[in-house]
Amino acid sequence: MTNFFRTVHRSNFFRFATPALIALAIAVGAVPASSADGVDASTPVQVALPSGFSSTTTSVEPVPGGKTKFVIINMLRVRNASRTVPLDVLYRRFSLVTDQGDRFDVSARTKSLPFSLSEGSLGPGQGEVGSLAFEVPAGVLRAALMFDAEQFGVSYPTLY
Repeated sequence: MTNFFRTVHRSNFFRFATPALIALAIAVGAVPASSADGVDASTPVQVALPSGFSSTTTSVEPVPGGKTKFVIINMLRVRNASRTVPLDVLYRRFSLVTDQGDRFDVSARTKSLPFSLSEGSLGPGQGEVGSLAFEVPAGVLRAALMFDAEQFGVSYPTLY
């Protein structure tokens, strides 16, 4: 009789445990690790712009692999507020700074955007409109655009 109970016990175990284990394996495999906190490469990023700058929208494009994404600041308006001194608009002067203090430079992806911001010198009172792209980790939710303006040989970071 003992063997009978062992057989029944084992058969009940596998009958009930197997579907539960299969369901658990499917659930664990189907949910990516980054979605546990609701953040992935397609999650939007809120971008604060420096004083005097404006843009139409900010969008994100996931990078294959899902560990990073492009943050695209669409139609950014840059204006030289000086009445006498030109302002150099160069990609190396722009950076995106996250809440954690990580700094990201303009991505090479910028040059392939339909309306990329042109590099060059803006005369007094002149403006330029174009888009910039930054590659950031998928988990970034908020960041601030920084522009280091250089006039009279001194670099001045913009504040937002």
